[in-house]
Amino acid sequence: MHAASISDDSPPQGAVGAWATRAQRQLGRLLGVPVALLVAAEIAVLLAGVVARYVFHHPLIWSDEVASILFLWLAMLGSAVAFQRGEHMRMTAVVGKLAPSTRAFLDVLATAAAAWLLRRTRVGLARFTMAGREASLAMYWLEGYGGGLWLPFADATTGVTTYGGGRYLYDTIKGADLGVRATSIVLDFNYAYNPSCAYDERWSCPLSPAENRLGFAVEAGERLG
Repeated sequence: MHAASISDDSPPQGAVGAWATRAQRQLGRLLGVPVALLVAAEIAVLLAGVVARYVFHHPLIWSDEVASILFLWLAMLGSAVAFQRGEHMRMTAVVGKLAPSTRAFLDVLATAAAAWLLRRTRVGLARFTMAGREASLAMYWLEGYGGGLWLPFADATTGVTTYGGGRYLYDTIKGADLGVRATSIVLDFNYAYNPSCAYDERWSCPLSPAENRLGFAVEAGERLG
């Protein structure tokens, strides 16, 4: 009786690993093309929206929606590219070539710029009566972000059935204008909504200040879940 040897026709593990590495590298290069196009399109749409709003005073109502869709695709494809490179998803074409100390300084500068864009100025106080209760909410003018009039609030539902950072009742950039006059403004809490950062931590949005917390629950408007 003789022992028979069984041959294995599968390629060696080393060859399989090398092939997988090459395939991953090629896929990363292919994904880089649509990601670059998405970045260019995102910049073009956002620039068009800013120019239309502040130069021609005629906002493009579709620009926010298109920019959001582009960002979703950019997040999905860009995450794959970042994972393949072992990096965070951010613009590093210039920063990546700088010295570590310079990159650290620019990181701090970017954080400060984000804080600067979210600054606000108190411009008025809206007094109203709701379900027999007298209340008031401070109104702000956003210097950065999207600019314009902004009225956030928090109430007894905040952090329970609505976002913990409060909700927005009026925001010029969202087109939430039910009527504004020299000394009055129409407030409809049915239109209250959670800010974008309630659904995605990648968004940065100004939160409701302490002075705009109502002592009762506002059951109207958008909720979580």
